[in-house]
Amino acid sequence: MSIKSFFSKLRYGSYENSRRAGVYEKIAYEHRLPPQQVYEIAHGKKPRTQEDLILLDDLLSKGIIVNK
Repeated sequence: MSIKSFFSKLRYGSYENSRRAGVYEKIAYEHRLPPQQVYEIAHGKKPRTQEDLILLDDLLSKGIIVNK
């Protein structure tokens, strides 16, 4: 685990403790991203890359995020 990953988990928590852990894993698999990154974007982390923006749009369309 990198230092960045460690501090990120401190701020957002771990997706594994979420009720929607399976949903985050499924979406992560579809986008070829780590489930933790999906969880963080869903919980307010600012999208920084094109992949993050695509992920954010997908989370909005699936109803995981209600508004930006």
